[in-house]
This record gives sequence, structure tokens and C-alpha cells, in this order.
Amino acid sequence: MLFGVDGVGASVLGWYLPSYLALMGVSFLLSVVLTGWQVQRVGWRWAIVVDCALAGLALGLILARAEHVALHWNYFSTATGEITDLRAGGLGWGGALVGGIAGVWLMAKLCGRDPRALLDAAALAVPVLMFGGWWACEANACAYGTEVANLADYAPIWVWESPGDYGMLAPRWRTQGMGMAASVVIFAVVALMVWRGWARGWRLTWAVGLTILAMSAIGFLRGDLP
Repeated sequence: MLFGVDGVGASVLGWYLPSYLALMGVSFLLSVVLTGWQVQRVGWRWAIVVDCALAGLALGLILARAEHVALHWNYFSTATGEITDLRAGGLGWGGALVGGIAGVWLMAKLCGRDPRALLDAAALAVPVLMFGGWWACEANACAYGTEVANLADYAPIWVWESPGDYGMLAPRWRTQGMGMAASVVIFAVVALMVWRGWARGWRLTWAVGLTILAMSAIGFLRGDLP
């Protein structure tokens, strides 16, 4: 099997890895390919695209982890050894967005390129990374929903029985599935813009804006936030 996910583990080309890292890694690679495919047509070399992507990844991970740790400081203050452990998840989407965009911008400037073209092309990367993050959270029981009284009170697409803190199963809002569905919709909207040539120079703004709206709405149903 080229790629498969089984709970907290994932098989990637025969290697068995933590599913959170594997899913985020695959979504990162796909986002780089999509972004590079667009900008190489206007003269960007792949080496510069990769450098910018790695800078965005590094700064994005740092700020995303810092946001998660800050929001859950009551826990991490007594478990400081886990602050830098990403294997089981724990990334803040706001920090990831800000850090990723800032890292790409700074590296493009250092390479003597106008970062606006790359950031415009990176609009498709936002929903791809969003989908990977929500899938990773579904596999690792992070960003789980608040409990509901009874599964029978809602349509199956909205709720399911899933684990929360300490792996305790309970009927909950299906926040991870909602997040993945929202990312598919955002990808379709941005892909339509690319195909039709709409909103040139503003596509990343659209992608980020729609992501903020979706994540904020789902946030009201999350049970892991303080």
C-alpha cells in the first residue's frame, strides 16, 4: 500500500509513521506541488519555491505550536517535556497561517523575488493543508467536538461517537468531518478562481478569509478549546 491510515499510525511507501505527521507531511508536499506548478509557468525556479515552502513550514510550525501551547498552558505547565512533541498533534491554525505566510514572504524577499506571485499561487495550498490537518485530528482525536445528548437527535453527518480527553468515547459533534468538508468547498472556490482567472492578486486573501470563517464557525462546536 502506497499510503494508508490506521488510527494513530500511517503507512507511507512501506514506512510506518505517526499518522498526524504523515498526513500533515503529505498535505504539505501536495501544497508545494500545486503552488510550484502555478508559479513555474511565470519563471519561478523550483529551488526557490521549495526554499520558500520550507521557510513557511518552519515558521508556521513554530507559531502553530506556540499558539496551541499557550491555549493549553494549564496542561503544558506540568508537562513541559511535551511542548515540542508534535507526534500526537497540537497545532493552532491561526499561528500556522500567520507563520506560513510570513515565512514564505521573508524567504521570497531574501531570494530577490516578489512574494505576491507566490502567495497568490499558494491560495490552493491553504485548503489542502486545512484538509490534512482535520484528517490528522480525526485520526488522533484532537479538535474533537463537544458532547451531544443523543446521536439519534441529529443527522449522522453532523455527529458521531468519538474519543476526547483521555480517549473517552462519547457522542459528539463531528467537527473533524465538518472541517474536511469545509476545506473541500474552499478548494473548489479557489480552483474556480484559478481556472477562470478571477481575483488575481487576491486569491490568498479569499482562501484565508474563507478558512477563518469556517474555522471560527466550527470553533463554537469544539470541545477541546479552553
